[in-house]
Amino acid sequence: MRERVLLDNDVLIKMSAWQLGGPLTVCLTTASGPPAMLGVASFVIRRKLRKIGLLDPAAAEAAFTSLCESLMLVEPTEEELEAAAALEEAANQADLQFDTGESQLAAILLHRGAALLATGDKRAIVALAALAPDKLAGRVASLESLLRHIGTRIGIGQLRSHICCEPGADRSAAICFACHREGTIPAAEVDACLASYLGDLAKIAGQLLISDAALSALAA
Repeated sequence: MRERVLLDNDVLIKMSAWQLGGPLTVCLTTASGPPAMLGVASFVIRRKLRKIGLLDPAAAEAAFTSLCESLMLVEPTEEELEAAAALEEAANQADLQFDTGESQLAAILLHRGAALLATGDKRAIVALAALAPDKLAGRVASLESLLRHIGTRIGIGQLRSHICCEPGADRSAAICFACHREGTIPAAEVDACLASYLGDLAKIAGQLLISDAALSALAA
């Protein structure tokens, strides 16, 4: 598991909606293998893809099926389940929102020495920044960071076409990629918007977030 990337449900849902599973896998495959997701995630994600109001949920579900073929599955051990429960209890005590899937991925990240947790759940990032800032420093990637990284691989124009085919999948992404506007959008404008969101997130995440350079080097 060491140096492998873990993907949360939110990232998997949105990347499937946007038909970006291929670029995501390429960007996050390390020397230890492709990214991994929780085994139980498949059932949850398929249900959500049908219920979140996508323009083409069938296409998103087909994209997720294809993406699953490129990913590894992980299951938490008893020790990791106990650690996850402890994280959730600590979050509750601190009045932080931290769901079961995120806590299990965080426990796996800590116990198996995985390289990175990629999450689209900003509440989880806030919780992890409060609960384990030192142990997870530089080991969490947000959705906006992933989009910037994918954009450097496939180009902002192509990435925008994917995002804007399902603008309802993520409101912040639809804003940054100007899905409400016609014509070509300058790449610098998109990047500045993503950087602004990341800057705001960094104020509450502290050292938790991986740097652009480290994310680029991960699969180099």
